[in-house]
Amino acid sequence: MEYESRLTHSLSQSNCVALCQYNRRLFPPELILDVIRTHPIVVYSNTACRNLYHVPPDEFLGNDNPAREVDRLLNNIREQERVESALREKQDELRRTQEMLVDDIGQQRKRAEEELRRSEAYLVEGQRLSHTGSWARNVASGEVFWSQETFRIYGFDS
Repeated sequence: MEYESRLTHSLSQSNCVALCQYNRRLFPPELILDVIRTHPIVVYSNTACRNLYHVPPDEFLGNDNPAREVDRLLNNIREQERVESALREKQDELRRTQEMLVDDIGQQRKRAEEELRRSEAYLVEGQRLSHTGSWARNVASGEVFWSQETFRIYGFDS
């Protein structure tokens, strides 16, 4: 574990990463605990995790100092809370942005529907005044659509 701790410290000074692999079934739990404590990043279940239980080399290899360990653990707790708080803030920000976008899309849709109704009303009135009708055919379905004025011109009930 002294080697692991010193190697981790040396690698942190350079732009280099090393992966150490330990099979939990082949080593006693006490050794695995020390392995976890000496590595700042742990890969577990295919996920790389920042290790909140990492013990810096000078502390791991130094004399037992409960006060220093208490400080490290409390700092880890505070850092975890800071990260979770920042995540909650980002989630709230994303939720507010999503709500704004949904509202904006709803308003745009409402304006477009109003504009479409207004255009349709202008078309109907224009056809009525000019005594011209219109029709359309959906080639795929075979449906035919006639305007109200076309029905009137041909004397059919709409």
